[in-house]
Parts: sequence; C-alpha cells; structure tokens
Amino acid sequence: MKKILLLAAAIAIPSIENIEQTYTNTQTLRAEFVQSTYVDLLEKTITRPGRIFYQKGGKLRIEYAGDKMTHYISDGATLWVLDPKSKEKQTFALKESGLPEEALKFLTELGQLRQYFKVTDKNSVVTLKPKRKSTYRSLDCIFGENNYLKELTIHTTSGNTSKYRFFNLEADVKLPPKLFQP
Repeated sequence: MKKILLLAAAIAIPSIENIEQTYTNTQTLRAEFVQSTYVDLLEKTITRPGRIFYQKGGKLRIEYAGDKMTHYISDGATLWVLDPKSKEKQTFALKESGLPEEALKFLTELGQLRQYFKVTDKNSVVTLKPKRKSTYRSLDCIFGENNYLKELTIHTTSGNTSKYRFFNLEADVKLPPKLFQP
C-alpha cells in the first residue's frame, strides 16, 4: 500500500526534467495572473491582476491591469515599458535593462532551469536559487500536473516578497506578432 501511495505522489509532482522538457516543447503561452507583493518598507501588501504572453525566442508581454496599468513588452532584444493611460514609453536594450540575466532566463527559458539556478525540490515546491549574485534570494515554484507553473513566489534581497498565481493558462495558441511590439 505504501508503494502505491508513493508512486501516486511521484506521478502528481512533476520532475525537473519533465518541467524543462514541457517548456522546451512549448512554442507559446498565454495566462492570467494575480500578483501580491508584500513591501517590507511599507509593511503593506499590494495586489495587481494581469496577463502574460510568451513566445519562444524571448518574446514576452506582461500586462498589469488596474489603477497602475503598466505593460512590459519584449521582442527578445528590446524591452519597452508602457503606460497605456499616459502613452509614455521607455525603451531599453534588453541586455541593458537592469533585469538580472537569470530573471530573463526564468521568464523566457524555463526549459533550462538547471543551467541558471541551483534547483531543490521539496514537498512539491521547487526552489530556484540563482547561481550568480542577484537582486533576489530565491524563487519558489509550484508546478501543476501538466508541468506548467501554477504559483511563483519571489524572495528579494530587500525583504519584499511577490507571489504570482497563474490561471487560465493556454499553451501553443496562436499569438499575433504585433503583441510583442509597443
């Protein structure tokens, strides 16, 4: 009976290899999310909804909704930060954007987790610690049975903690090219 329970638990929790393989084989992703960030300095939690779009090749679009709408758009080489209300736009070469390399790799290359992170898996939480010095201490990830990210918690060196919950995820859907342009 114990063997059956252990086997069932092993099936329900995706392996790092299966997660990497799933993301390696995924061409596009679309999902909604809710971000809750505890700001240590303010002793306050800020919650924001949003949507994320990903296409292989480093293309990414993150749209925050609500009062402080902000869109982060990348074509793989350039990062644009847009305020849809004021129409203000900032443009950065992706390599000079100030974003840590492993953060960009996490967002766009989940198929290579072990290359950029020290990976531990305990009680269905995959903890990723950057191999290089970074602005965050660790990422705690919970993946679903389909190997896709369900929840992400970012622990920063400043003491802030951001938790993302992903839902309505769709993989390998057609995304228009203009989605990755400002």
